[in-house]
Amino acid sequence: MLDKHFPSVYQRIQLQIEVDGRKRRYYTRVEDFDDETLTIAMPPEKEAQDSIWPGADIDAIAIAESCLYLFSARVQRVRELGKISVLVLKRPPQPKRLQRRNFFRIGAVLTARFRMLDGIDETSEEPYVEALTRDISGGGILLVIPKATRLREYVEMDVDFPDFTVHAVGRVARTRPSKQREEKVEVGVEFMRVEKEDQERIIRFVFAKQRAERAEGRSG
Repeated sequence: MLDKHFPSVYQRIQLQIEVDGRKRRYYTRVEDFDDETLTIAMPPEKEAQDSIWPGADIDAIAIAESCLYLFSARVQRVRELGKISVLVLKRPPQPKRLQRRNFFRIGAVLTARFRMLDGIDETSEEPYVEALTRDISGGGILLVIPKATRLREYVEMDVDFPDFTVHAVGRVARTRPSKQREEKVEVGVEFMRVEKEDQERIIRFVFAKQRAERAEGRSG
């Protein structure tokens, strides 16, 4: 059955590619498609380019306004399209549709440690700084950090959940003063690199907390 939301030209795509033994996330977009193929832009990151070749299998998520489409596809060839390199994929037969509520954000105060990065591939020797979270979803997190922090484009962090700890790198999407604490700022971070298994554990945590809060509301 055709779906009007996928694929569409310029639709945002998140690729999950294994680099140095770990799944990494890269963002790109749909450039063209037909009944047999799906053509997407080559990610600009060199490490991603070095890990993609004809015959390689990739996992991806297509992002629509109300839902996400999870699919796997095989790279048929790499070619030039105008001034950019593109990947021509075998079109996935039936992507799994996932409502964006699976990335529902819920309030959660968790301990975390972070340090700022200038680039997503940068390594840092700076010490981690203690922080708290204010809310979280499978796609990102809101950190409450010291106001004196010199903000940069990316954040490396460890977040402590009740039964596990997640290591991630994210992009700073927004900042705002903390309404509760004058000496703090709130930083919204979009996850860019997080293990798939950890992301799924975060989603399960969010759902479990949501169910518990609903049950508490009914009993109260």
